[in-house]
Amino acid sequence: MDWQELANEGKEIDRCTFWRLIHSKPNKDCTGTVPINDEAEKIFLELDKLEQRERLNGRELTIDLLNELFCEQFGPETYNAVRGYGLGVEWVDVPGIQTAKPAVSCDVASLQSELEASLDEITRLTEEAAKKDEQLQAVQTQLNSIETRIGNPLHSIISAGPDTIKKLIAALSDIAEKQPQSIQEMQSTPMEGYVTLLGH
Repeated sequence: MDWQELANEGKEIDRCTFWRLIHSKPNKDCTGTVPINDEAEKIFLELDKLEQRERLNGRELTIDLLNELFCEQFGPETYNAVRGYGLGVEWVDVPGIQTAKPAVSCDVASLQSELEASLDEITRLTEEAAKKDEQLQAVQTQLNSIETRIGNPLHSIISAGPDTIKKLIAALSDIAEKQPQSIQEMQSTPMEGYVTLLGH
């Protein structure tokens, strides 16, 4: 069976079989095929040895395995060409082949991997910063709400300085120890009033 018959039957051909087909010719009595030359015959024998080795190891000769054996025999494809397919056929035209990657390509792949990792880290840090910013905004909103509810005295108290704050705390403690009447008096006095008095 030649490669045209295999193609007509819609069968996928492994690279070892394909190479044998295109490097064979009919024998003298046209009852079979033989390698086209001595060099091809040597390669036929080498491929047979590789396949026999895998059989003895109990492995099934799948298309993928045979393609690996082909690469083991001939080495990876180079210069964007594919053995056995003639001129004009490039790597992209034959899926699954093993190619030789130049050192530059390996370096580029390594740098690309590092870049992707760095971008992932930047994305993570950006997301964390955004979350912290949201938390700070939430705290600020709560502080603004508290400040509004108590008549907005916090700014005045803080601006008065630490000594005034200490005096205010002491004054509030004294008032708390007095009669309820004094407590009512405290409640009716705006917080700004205490700040003003303590500032004198």
